[in-house]
Amino acid sequence: ESISVELYGYKLNPAAAAHLEILYDWGSVQVDSVVPGLFFTGENDPVEIFMDADGILDVFLYYLPDTDADQNEGGTRSLAKIYFTTLSTGESELVYGSNTKLRKANNDSVTVNELGTGLIHVE
Repeated sequence: ESISVELYGYKLNPAAAAHLEILYDWGSVQVDSVVPGLFFTGENDPVEIFMDADGILDVFLYYLPDTDADQNEGGTRSLAKIYFTTLSTGESELVYGSNTKLRKANNDSVTVNELGTGLIHVE
């Protein structure tokens, strides 16, 4: 069965790029695709690259500046949506890894106060 999970940022400061490292139980679910969320959408679509290897999903998002901006305004919006195929019943935890980072246009870090977790429950 196919399912989707959205990765949200809550009250984030302005950002121009992100590296989202998502740890998951790769025996229970398989990553099909990743699409950028609205957080990095401007006058044009963000560049997104994802790499998946044995339970570690790395998602790289880059805000493409338009003529008026080189980063977004921040806020609470979806960072990305992950589409999974379920492989077995049970629970699979989704956790942000230690490599998760957001950057401003000048490459300074965006402060993230807390990284949440998620749970996929397949019956």
